[in-house]
Amino acid sequence: MQRDEARRRRQARGRSRCTWVHGRALAFESWGTSSCRFILTSATRNGRTGTRRSMRRGPTAHAKGIYWNARPSDVSIGGMTTSELVDDGHVHSDAERAALSLGASNSAIYAMVQRTLRARKVLGGTLVDVGCGGGGFYPWIAGDVSKYLGCDLVEYQDFTARVGTTAGFVSANLNSPPYPLEEASADVVVAIETIEHLENPRAFMRELVRIARPGGTVAVTTPNQLSFLSKFTLTIKNQFNAFQDVCYPAHITALLPVDLQRIALECRLRDIEITYSNVGRMPLTAKHWPRPLRGRAFSDNVLIVGTVSS
Repeated sequence: MQRDEARRRRQARGRSRCTWVHGRALAFESWGTSSCRFILTSATRNGRTGTRRSMRRGPTAHAKGIYWNARPSDVSIGGMTTSELVDDGHVHSDAERAALSLGASNSAIYAMVQRTLRARKVLGGTLVDVGCGGGGFYPWIAGDVSKYLGCDLVEYQDFTARVGTTAGFVSANLNSPPYPLEEASADVVVAIETIEHLENPRAFMRELVRIARPGGTVAVTTPNQLSFLSKFTLTIKNQFNAFQDVCYPAHITALLPVDLQRIALECRLRDIEITYSNVGRMPLTAKHWPRPLRGRAFSDNVLIVGTVSS
């Protein structure tokens, strides 16, 4: 009996959990209270491979319920295991790093960007989605823009199915600007949960500003390092929640709201606004904060938006 109980406790400590929280995909929670996002497309259990996703529509959409004893080496990402993607902490290529995200964000983030752009009344023309992934943002603004153009290193298999043939796609290594997009060609440029994956956030923001026309709008989102969850994780583990070891090498650049503001000012953006997703996960659980709790402390993601100077 004691031996069986000890085994159950070891299994509980080693149990992994996957859930939507914030950022580009699923949270891969492993070895206790770790809550970083990691992409779980398939896992091996007792020699069998399978997946499980349980999505709910709306701003608090999340998946939960995966409690397999799957170690990170068992996880398949873009058809490759983590051991194939990462060797001694070094990513083989930018394409492999892009594969770690699977090009997906959650609905709370898309809703934040949508309501911000609508509130500023800047939609109606051409929107360029840099780091578009699978085109998940397109359904949120399809009726508000005359032209949608996605840009990313990898054209994910969901992109064409989601946006159709009317939208365009441009392939570009986002770590190596300039991108093959014309200067001042867009009314709105968005980068949703992309900047944290890149090596040089300032070069990236400058490129977004170059693509937008004078008087156009640039909007960027990233994980919120000042949320209660992130500060809690920093206090307990000395790492921001979205930038723990299990999140590397997908997430490599942590930015505070003040960093975003400084970069925006350096790029001569004006009418700068910081806003939050108003959806955040409670520490040590897969639950979100109750709806009355909003703002910086209770949001998993932050958005900065500004107008390009003439």
